[in-house]
Amino acid sequence: MTYVVYHFILFPLHARTENALALSDHETKTKHNFFDLSLEKLNTKIMNILGEFKRYHQIVDENVMILKVDKEGTILHVTTALTEHTGGFEAEELIWCSITKIADIPEGGDVMSVVNKGEIGKPFCILLKGENNFGREFWLSCKVSLEECNTATIVCEDVTHKLSAEKLANTDELTGLMNRRSINAVLKKEAQLFERYKTPPFSILLIDLDFFKRVNDTYGHQAGDEVLVRFAEIITKGIRETDYSARWGGGEEFMLVCPNTMMENAYSMAIKLVQTVSESPPFPPFVGSLTCSIGVSTSEEKKTIEQMLVEADSALYAAKETGRNKAISLQYYNR
Repeated sequence: MTYVVYHFILFPLHARTENALALSDHETKTKHNFFDLSLEKLNTKIMNILGEFKRYHQIVDENVMILKVDKEGTILHVTTALTEHTGGFEAEELIWCSITKIADIPEGGDVMSVVNKGEIGKPFCILLKGENNFGREFWLSCKVSLEECNTATIVCEDVTHKLSAEKLANTDELTGLMNRRSINAVLKKEAQLFERYKTPPFSILLIDLDFFKRVNDTYGHQAGDEVLVRFAEIITKGIRETDYSARWGGGEEFMLVCPNTMMENAYSMAIKLVQTVSESPPFPPFVGSLTCSIGVSTSEEKKTIEQMLVEADSALYAAKETGRNKAISLQYYNR
């Protein structure tokens, strides 16, 4: 028999009530045990999640090149993958240093002036160039995400080998100029711009080194290669930054593509180049001075690239037939 106290008087409980209280007590204990078990499971699950997060964080740190900088370009965080890629820097050596210690915009640009022009929530890509501790040049394709706290997260990918392969595919191995494949792409692009947007015309200068066969026959192909390399250097020094230079054929023919260039300007450029070559010091000392001939053609409405090339080639042929060491434009020559 169970009793309850009410105003200090003991009252016996009904058997059913006693049973109900006993059952209620049992349920309470069961709930407490379940709650304790749930907390234990929850704690275990949280620890497992934290462990997974730590493993993923380690994988990212060791394999993904990530950089965090403030608006001044000061490095706030850098992953192990990026420090190892730069040739052995420790993270502590890079934190609070400028991003330029790792890489910068090619050709003397300012990386942060580019980064700070972006917009929050609109990731964009830039190309950076750097040199590791061993003097090896590398290129990084970087995706930049600006954040509201005046910081930027930069995720990098090494594209050095990709760019090298592209350069090999688009560059003449001997002279370092563009090859025929890549200059054809430039011609196509300029023709499309001229046709679609009615931009100022572009011009072609087709250049041939006079009597080059004599150099090969007399002094050998090694001397001939030296002459071609020197000739390419003279050409590139005499053009504007916006112009494109290429080795057009497998021999002594070269090409310049000059965007936004009227015939008068292209012709003047050709005459100046002819004069520069003829007045240059002897190529290899034993070869002596050389000259070149140039044919000029300028884009016109409804004139195709093929027609421009034929016109430039005809002008070059006319220059050679009339004494060499000169530039000819059929537009002037046929007047």
